[in-house]
Amino acid sequence: MPCEIPDQFTYRDLDTRLPLIDVATFLATVARSGDCWLWQGATNRDGYGLARLAAIHDRLAHRIAYRLTYGLIRTGFVVRHSCDTPGCINPAHLALGTPSNNATDREQRGRGRWSNRRG
Repeated sequence: MPCEIPDQFTYRDLDTRLPLIDVATFLATVARSGDCWLWQGATNRDGYGLARLAAIHDRLAHRIAYRLTYGLIRTGFVVRHSCDTPGCINPAHLALGTPSNNATDREQRGRGRWSNRRG
């Protein structure tokens, strides 16, 4: 049975300021010295890696790593880090979840905006 991309999957817009790279270049931009595979290229202000592959219409490096390993990311889902390291692109540390799952993880791990405040 041929594989088709269902309607419920969408792509995020490309960030055209980032140059298009190939998979080999993408993988060469990673330091695999420990458990986390740390992105060595451009990052956003939150520390998430930024890249652009011609075949994958995404710009966050951890989402690209997820796509290369596991396939499409369903609309409405985010790619979560089990290691709490924004620059990590190790597929073993990445999992799909809802924004609500992601917010719960963030608060439970003390990384949320209100995590350290007392009411």
